[in-house]
Amino acid sequence: MKTNTTLVALIIGVLLSVGSYAQTNCTLINQAVLSVDTSMGGVNQVFTVFYLRDTITPILQANVSANNWHYIVVTKDSQSSLEGKIYIDGQLAASGWWDALPYSYSKLHLAASEYIGFSSFFKGWLDEVRVSNVVRSATEIANHYNNNAPFSVDANTLGLWHMDETSGTTFANSVTGSGDLFNGASFVNNGQFSNAVYFDGIDDRGNCNINIPEYSITLEYWVKLDGMQHEITIMQPYGMYSSNNYLLVDTITSSDYIWSTGDTGTSVTVDPTVDSLVWVTNGICTDTITLYNCNNVVTVYDTIYTTITDTSLISVTDTLVINVVLTGIPAPNNINTINVYPNPAFDHITIDNGSYANMSGYSIEIANTLGQVVFQSGINQQQFYIDLNTWTGAGTYFISIIDAGSNTIDTRTIVLQ
Repeated sequence: MKTNTTLVALIIGVLLSVGSYAQTNCTLINQAVLSVDTSMGGVNQVFTVFYLRDTITPILQANVSANNWHYIVVTKDSQSSLEGKIYIDGQLAASGWWDALPYSYSKLHLAASEYIGFSSFFKGWLDEVRVSNVVRSATEIANHYNNNAPFSVDANTLGLWHMDETSGTTFANSVTGSGDLFNGASFVNNGQFSNAVYFDGIDDRGNCNINIPEYSITLEYWVKLDGMQHEITIMQPYGMYSSNNYLLVDTITSSDYIWSTGDTGTSVTVDPTVDSLVWVTNGICTDTITLYNCNNVVTVYDTIYTTITDTSLISVTDTLVINVVLTGIPAPNNINTINVYPNPAFDHITIDNGSYANMSGYSIEIANTLGQVVFQSGINQQQFYIDLNTWTGAGTYFISIIDAGSNTIDTRTIVLQ
């Protein structure tokens, strides 16, 4: 997703010796200071972007604060109109159109998305979830926000979950009286109205067994995010053309800059012999810097404006960053970063597997929207260079990381243009 947010990687005081000597395992650069440009908004902004994502083009957006309760409404019009809208705190925030696809929603996921396995887990509080078989009007939505009261069941309500239970693993649907299932989430007493449910962002999720109409629907809920998160799912109608990462609602939040080293400030000092690849994100975009100690080269990915001192090569592209939590390895060494670039792509992609030696038994699989596998390999080398001319044409593809137990632990999107 492109935004106007810009990160600037600034490498300061990098000195190189130039001569005719053969360079083998040299360590001429022992320190590099990388900084971000805060002129585009500054550190400690806290904002959230809610958007519908039907195919590769999201229906943007609205900025709201984290750590506060917000009333979110998503509508989907009739099959002939296919218009979608997002309301935040009673106000229309965005609108757009869905693709004319044969959707079929069989159930509703909360706090996670499903494609092969579950991913994109949400961290925070959820309260008052309602599903209706009608497009609620702007006036009705504004009145509900201003009234600041729990939802009630009416003739168009298909499902309503107040989340007012105090314990247990189920939450009641006020329409049917049935109890739907939580996986790991817990009830807390600090909801928007009475109790709420807290999700830990690791593996907690909720499953609402409800058959949702494909058109003329309204989804409503109250939500409060707990800290910085990226590409998470709060609510996902699951079924045909929604399970393959066609997420109905995503959020991106940022409260600071985060570096691959774990630092969160505006700059970081790295040793190129230890950290040859460094990335920084503000939750909206990510810049990746590759430091070649002996070759007089610095490569910067996904950077619009870059200032480099004493370097000879700069290349710019977009990078998909996948942080994989490894099983069986104690923290903080249990995270490996896999970088996929360029994304969007045209004729090729490169997959850099980071510290791939720690991923014995892991594999990568890439499939199209029909589930056809176009690439599959064990993670057994530093990089894969993949020619895309043999793939099944332009569109959306899904890259999955699979652990040694054949469990899909993360799935992301690649766009071929």
